[in-house]
Amino acid sequence: MVQADLIVENAVQVVSCDPTRGTGGRVGLVERGAVAAGGERIVWIGPAARAGAEVRLQPNGQRVDAAGRVVLPGFVDSLDKEHAVDVFATLCAAQEVPDEFKGRPDAYLNLVVDKMLPEVAARGLARYIDVICEQGVFSLSQARHVLEAGARHTLRAKFHADEFSAMGGAELAAEVRALSADHLLKANMEGIYRMKAAGVTATLLPSVPFSLGLPYAPARRYLDAGVRVALASDFNPGSSMSFNLQLVMTLAVTQMKMTLEEALLGVTLHAAQAMGLESEVGSLRPGKLCDLILCDVTDWQQVAYNFGVNHVNQVIKRGRVAWGA
Repeated sequence: MVQADLIVENAVQVVSCDPTRGTGGRVGLVERGAVAAGGERIVWIGPAARAGAEVRLQPNGQRVDAAGRVVLPGFVDSLDKEHAVDVFATLCAAQEVPDEFKGRPDAYLNLVVDKMLPEVAARGLARYIDVICEQGVFSLSQARHVLEAGARHTLRAKFHADEFSAMGGAELAAEVRALSADHLLKANMEGIYRMKAAGVTATLLPSVPFSLGLPYAPARRYLDAGVRVALASDFNPGSSMSFNLQLVMTLAVTQMKMTLEEALLGVTLHAAQAMGLESEVGSLRPGKLCDLILCDVTDWQQVAYNFGVNHVNQVIKRGRVAWGA
């Protein structure tokens, strides 16, 4: 019998996003399930009918009544959100050439590589490094220069590639073994296959074309080639003024022809893999952080299907209720 100081019970469904736990393929569905945590981590997940015999709640432990709701892994968004979340920063110095360096992009990148990057690394200010590899911004060779310098300082590559033209960004992502390449509207099949071979995640951002009236990324091209696809909000005031991952799921299904299962994995497990955090978050299994959301739906598929509504009723972060009743 496992010891716990929190148990979430009476859920109509627990969706683990772990195919080894539950049914329903990769979503790992546990009907009428429960989740228990000890400290910050999950210690048990399974049918509620077994919880009484397999889980002992500590005398001062907390029971959370899911009351017929659906329990999902906490969403993972690969930029930043303002809430009770863990934030892992990315060095985004190479997003544009500042006015004082106009016409001298190499000089600016030397400043990034020789001055900014070592200081950021020494102070532990970022875990990842980004660069915009697009015509009119930074070339393939310039992007490689930045990403390889980041790797020397142990910053993992997550970068903007092949959004407006096929510049070889997908191939570069494979070459430097980036965690993810983002946007990817114009990547060619050779780059996609190389991403698959190198284990690079394709992070697609459907709220950007929704906001700007642009074409959506060809998600099926990546999925059918076996590339792991994550979804993110790309929350920013210029092109995607929303951090609503429930809407992102809806757009992924309706506009990019992803299945509901693929969309859910895109904002949970696959998003965690795009950040190198899959051992900690993104799915529900003993040993991982107890990050959960409780949704006011009777089936997990309604989260994307019934759009324009915030379905999240309660948030549990690291084994503690962070938001909601």
